[in-house]
Amino acid sequence: MRVTYKNKKMEKLAKDPRELRRVFGENERSIRKCLDTLRAVPNLAELFEPPFRRFRCHLLHNDKKGTYSLDVKDPYRLLFTPKEPVPIKSAGGIDVTKVEAVCVLELAIDTHR
Repeated sequence: MRVTYKNKKMEKLAKDPRELRRVFGENERSIRKCLDTLRAVPNLAELFEPPFRRFRCHLLHNDKKGTYSLDVKDPYRLLFTPKEPVPIKSAGGIDVTKVEAVCVLELAIDTHR
């Protein structure tokens, strides 16, 4: 998938292993693996299938409506949105098989705690 970033700071963090290690310590490898997987899959639907199901990709609600979350390593989550225009199914909802580009918003602490 094509991956862009919310801003230059997020892009630098995502692309620089030393910066990831400085900010996230030993979790740097897990974060890189998650980002590499996001870039490797052809579309968003792949993240819902084995072997990528372990990242527990899911759509968030309420104030983060339209944002997806991937489990990186407890307690970290990678938050991203599909790039515009978001493909919509005729019955409603996002057509994840047609989402081929995303924008990484942030690496966050689990919001369910």
